[in-house]
Amino acid sequence: MEACIRSGLYEDALSIAAFANALERRHSSTKGAVVTQVVTDVRKREVDLRFHLLHKLKGDVSMPQCLEVVTALRRLNGVELERSKGDVERLFGTMELKLQVAFLEARDLWLDAALVVPDAGIVKDSSKGGGSQSERILDSIDSYRT
Repeated sequence: MEACIRSGLYEDALSIAAFANALERRHSSTKGAVVTQVVTDVRKREVDLRFHLLHKLKGDVSMPQCLEVVTALRRLNGVELERSKGDVERLFGTMELKLQVAFLEARDLWLDAALVVPDAGIVKDSSKGGGSQSERILDSIDSYRT
């Protein structure tokens, strides 16, 4: 799973996480040391995957890449929901709100970095090259709406 994350193969990493859930359910009565260790390792990589995906949103990503990352984050939430017990709808709502906040914070960091010139610390003039900046901002907003 770690190799999948490093290579950007998010769907494969999510498939491994989903398989770990199934493995845990199937062998819940036996709970062998090997199964427990595999599931524990996969859970640790899930945290790494979430961090990697959110970090990617902090960079300059295109609309399709942004949609891919948000989709992967939603699927990761789904994997976590599979193993939850209790009020799944409420948990889903909470996870979705956390995802929205994390998305907006990450894109806000990207926007702040895009508007400040690193050498001089001066905010760029929005009238110069503003077209590409406004396109990026709108792409960022639209990517979460879809």
